Amino acid sequence: MTEHILSMLGLALKAGRVEAGEEPVGAAARAKKARVIFVAQDAAPSSVRRAQSFARTGSTLCVTLPADKDALGRSLGRSSVAMCAVTDIGFAESLVKKLAALDGGAYQEAADTLAVKARRARERKEERLQHEKNLRQGKKRVHVLAIGDIGSTLLTGLHLLGGDCISSIGICDISDKVTARWEFEENQIAYPWAYDALPEVDVVKPEDLFKCDVFVFVACEWSIVFHYCWKKNSIGNAMRCIIYSTKCMSH
Repeated sequence: MTEHILSMLGLALKAGRVEAGEEPVGAAARAKKARVIFVAQDAAPSSVRRAQSFARTGSTLCVTLPADKDALGRSLGRSSVAMCAVTDIGFAESLVKKLAALDGGAYQEAADTLAVKARRARERKEERLQHEKNLRQGKKRVHVLAIGDIGSTLLTGLHLLGGDCISSIGICDISDKVTARWEFEENQIAYPWAYDALPEVDVVKPEDLFKCDVFVFVACEWSIVFHYCWKKNSIGNAMRCIIYSTKCMSH
């Protein structure tokens, strides 16, 4: 298993995702590019202290490998290496996950931390790609909070009528069963001649509610709050107002 991990480090080096040696590792940490710093198990105490200092500077992890300096060096095309930094979150997560499989007691906490960081990195990448797509299409993402009788009617209206200006609709409610139901039911609706014409509906977590272009809060039976405006009117007028505002944002 250790040989496989070292082999993966070699592949990451060839892909340009590893910095080997004290100075390159320090530079990567200062630039906030180091995702994990590995230290050989027989590294000198002074090298370990410097690696830990780099990790604190770069807000990253410092992990001791179950391999000596010579073995680590061979995997990286050198005679001896005391420390190296992986600059790709995917490689870092995969390597530490394999270390946790080898010795969960020593590496599981680091694996869990990197798994969270990798998930957040993927989410940020997806958000960036979606934002770039929205810019190309001139469409906006809408989030709707509270999917009750009025909220579900509003959701259906936005889904059916907002395809020309809404890229996708995120929904959130105190009941997971409610959001799961409406996500499933709304995504069953499609035009037979254009399956992707209507915006996709998905469930958003409470902490992600404001990661959108338009936020709609169905406050009570006939009151709808969106952006910084408050409309007290019919559900149809509110729906038209939201779609009109979204179109204005697209131009």
